[in-house]
Amino acid sequence: MSFTPKFAFVLPTVKKKINCGGYLTSMEVAKALSKHAEVKCVSYGEKEEGVWYLPEVIDKLIADNYILVLLWGIDVNDHINQLYGTLPIVYYYQGVDFGVRLRPDIPIMTHGHFLMFHALEAFPGNPLFYFPRILEPIYQDFGKPRDIDVLIIKRKQPKYIVEDIPRLLEGKCKVHVETEFLSIPELVTLYNRSKVYVYAFDAQPSPYAANGWRTMEGFGNQPIEAAACGCSVLTDCRGGNGDFIEPWINAYHLRAHSPEWDVQQILHAISHYPNLEIEERKQFLKAQYGDDAFAKRAEAFIDFLRTYIPFSRTHEPQAHRLNFPSLQANESPMDSDEHPFIETLRLRCRRNYLRLLRRLKG
Repeated sequence: MSFTPKFAFVLPTVKKKINCGGYLTSMEVAKALSKHAEVKCVSYGEKEEGVWYLPEVIDKLIADNYILVLLWGIDVNDHINQLYGTLPIVYYYQGVDFGVRLRPDIPIMTHGHFLMFHALEAFPGNPLFYFPRILEPIYQDFGKPRDIDVLIIKRKQPKYIVEDIPRLLEGKCKVHVETEFLSIPELVTLYNRSKVYVYAFDAQPSPYAANGWRTMEGFGNQPIEAAACGCSVLTDCRGGNGDFIEPWINAYHLRAHSPEWDVQQILHAISHYPNLEIEERKQFLKAQYGDDAFAKRAEAFIDFLRTYIPFSRTHEPQAHRLNFPSLQANESPMDSDEHPFIETLRLRCRRNYLRLLRRLKG
C-alpha cells in the first residue's frame, strides 16, 4: 500500500501569534504546503479552541499516517525523546545553537543554504532537503518615490548599526531607525519608503551555544524581504544573512574594513539608487522563493518522503558505515554520556540563568 505523507506542524501555540521570524515563517510554510498535502498545525503549549492539542491526538496522528514536523528548537529534544519510534519525524531546521540532537534516520528540512551546510556538519548522515520559506506576494516594490535614504530596524541589530552608523551619517543623508515591532503590511510600507536597508545580526544569549552566545542568523528573512521590496541591501553576510548575497553584484557587504568604508558603501548605494540591477534581483528572488519554486520543492519533498518513510521503517540507520570521521561504529549524533533528560534539564537551567542575568543588568 502506498504511503501518502500528511504533515503535523508542532508549535507551542497556533492562535496566539508569536512575534518572531521562525514562528511566522513556519506558519507561512504550513499554509503553502497545505496546497500540496494535508497539513495540520498542532499546539503543545496549551489547549486552544479548534486546534489539535498534541497530547490528545497522538493516536489519531498515528492512525492517519501523519509526519511530525518539529521546529521549535528549545523543545525539539523533548519531543524526540517522547515520540521517536511512535510517529515519523522531520526536523525543520531554522536556526543554529538550540542544542538539538537527532537520530540519524530523522530527515532535515533546511530553511536556507547556510543551514544546509551547517546541518552537514552538525548531523552527518541525516537525510537532507533544502526547503526555504515562500516569499509572499505582499513583499513587492510599489514603484513609488522613496523619502528615506537609509532604513535601520533596531530589533536584533548591534549597537554599531543602531547608534554608530546613524551618527556617522548625520548630515549626509536621511536615516530612519525603527524601534517598534511592525506588522508585515507596516514593514512592507516602510521598506517601500526606503532606498537602502542596513541589517546585521547582534549576538544573542543562547544557553545552547558552546560559548553561551548565538552569533549568526540562521536565515536572513529581513534582507530578502527588503530586497524584494526594491531596497538596496547592506548586510554583514554572516550566517543566513548571506544566503542570496553576492557583494557588489546584488548587495553590499557590511562591517568590513572600517566604519568609514561602511559609510562609503552606504552613500554609494544611495547615490546610485536604483542600482545593482534591482529588477534582475527581484526576479531572482521570485524565482528562488516564489510560488512556483515552492511548489516544485513541495512536490519533490512529498515524493522523497513517500519513498523514504516506508524504507526507514524497515531499515535501521547505518550512518557509521558512511565513513564520517565524527561517527564511530554503533554511535549516532544522538549519543551522549549524559542521559537526554539530564542534558535537556542542564540546558534549560542555563537558559533561565541567562534570562535572570539580563533582567538584573537591565
